[in-house]
Amino acid sequence: MTATLEALAALGRRLSDNLPIQGLTIEGESIRVNGVLFEQLNLGQRIEIACKVACLRAREQRLPVLFVDGAESLDSEHLAALKDYLLRENVQAFVARVEDHDLEIETVGEAVTA
Repeated sequence: MTATLEALAALGRRLSDNLPIQGLTIEGESIRVNGVLFEQLNLGQRIEIACKVACLRAREQRLPVLFVDGAESLDSEHLAALKDYLLRENVQAFVARVEDHDLEIETVGEAVTA
């Protein structure tokens, strides 16, 4: 069992070394961004990093879809940046927001057909 756990840890290190996200490191159970623990980042920064990682995986899927929770913490500038990023990545997303009106469904960008 020890050998298996060590092999899994080594695999995790190799995978994290190949993540094309600047400043992101994974050391054991610690995730850091530019040396700062992930848990100590503000929610906007955590959403940004999580979306980048999720987009890497979503690109390989037949239907690249994400659910972005916590977007209510983003101001309009950061929300617009998130939308632009998702469009560039060609990923569809459900973005949870808190609003003081009835439910709306918003589409951004052009529809993509396969």
